Amino acid sequence: MGSGKVGYYLTRTLLEHKHTVELIEADEAISRRAANDLDITVINGDGTHLDVLREAGTQNCDYFIAVTGKDEANLIACQLAKIKFGAKKTICRVNNPKNLPVMQSLGVDIAVSSTGFIAGLIERQMDDANSRFLTNVMAGQISVKEVVVEKGSPMENKKLSEINLPGHALLISILRQGKLIIPRGNVTVKTGDTIIGISTPEHKNGLSSSLNEFFTNQ
Repeated sequence: MGSGKVGYYLTRTLLEHKHTVELIEADEAISRRAANDLDITVINGDGTHLDVLREAGTQNCDYFIAVTGKDEANLIACQLAKIKFGAKKTICRVNNPKNLPVMQSLGVDIAVSSTGFIAGLIERQMDDANSRFLTNVMAGQISVKEVVVEKGSPMENKKLSEINLPGHALLISILRQGKLIIPRGNVTVKTGDTIIGISTPEHKNGLSSSLNEFFTNQ
């Protein structure tokens, strides 16, 4: 649903990968242009209406994707597609990142915020020189952080059992000269090691601080 720039290029990409796509667009002129350019049937109508969804064949779809510029419309259409027509998966564009948790809590399978994604990229580039925010996983419920141990670091030559991590954080691996080391308590940290930890997103700065300030209280 939605044939603006996002919807148009997404549809074209899906067609190139041999998917069958039905497109819903509320604006008549845009519908006509998309039908001519993409050579597919475009349903001109409001995708939050049951009759329009039915005409588009939503009852037969594997994925229903709503990418209009209106979060409310995207949410309603995804809910109708899932509840009324049995769509297996719903994917929703979120224009305002503040609406992301709402979309997820109200049953949208995958909610995507381009604004939040770009903000995350910027945040990664602005991290400390020797630490880096990697990504959010599990729909943003887990943040992954890495820290490179530099020469002279307070982490150097210390055992992992001595680390003072907050309860919401966990070390998951150490990379040393291209080899993976399971982070057990008796493992000694070496210069050049890359330590990777996870935490909840709201505590990722605390995780970074804990890793960077390893043992400074000794």
